[in-house]
Amino acid sequence: MKKKVPLYIVSGFLGSGKTTFLKNILEILGAKTSISVIQSEFPISSFDSGFKELTSVPFSLLELNRGSSNPVQLSKDHTGKIAAFLESSNPGIIFLEASGLAKLREILAILSTPPLDSVLYLAATIIIIDASRFEHEVTFLKNIRQQVKAADIVLVNKYEKLNRLESPEVIVKSYNYNKIIGWIKEINPDCKIYPSLYSRIPLEVIDSFLKSV
Repeated sequence: MKKKVPLYIVSGFLGSGKTTFLKNILEILGAKTSISVIQSEFPISSFDSGFKELTSVPFSLLELNRGSSNPVQLSKDHTGKIAAFLESSNPGIIFLEASGLAKLREILAILSTPPLDSVLYLAATIIIIDASRFEHEVTFLKNIRQQVKAADIVLVNKYEKLNRLESPEVIVKSYNYNKIIGWIKEINPDCKIYPSLYSRIPLEVIDSFLKSV
């Protein structure tokens, strides 16, 4: 029986740093294992729309929902396309980039149905938050709260914006930063939380990716 492939769902509101996170992942892990990326969100920005051009590291890319009236959500209609893509790309790791407006429960339900349930398994859910916008997003966006609640890993990205006059070492000890950490822990006390600049990935997280292969 063919070994199931680990799937990592990467979510976060538009502009939080998901694309930069994936670029960092590719450049760190691309030489160690084959990576497939599934995208279901397409920002207006030309920087993000040319994702394939952001790195010279080879990887396989499947774009879903481009031009769709509902470009933030997977549907059961995608299962055959995803299965065919994984069969042809034969990845060691899969990353699925989901919109901050996506409903993770629905995504997980789709990914756990045939034929996908026999070729992949959920390794972890990762949400990337923009520290400077988190109070607004967690207050007004129900889906963001639900994604934080479902997350195994939360990256508190762009935290330098909380105080541009202080060093990162000082900011992570500040009241504003720890207020964000408190919100996250209140929503999800079991997730692992990491500060992140430019969507950089902690070594502990990288090691967990490699162990899943």
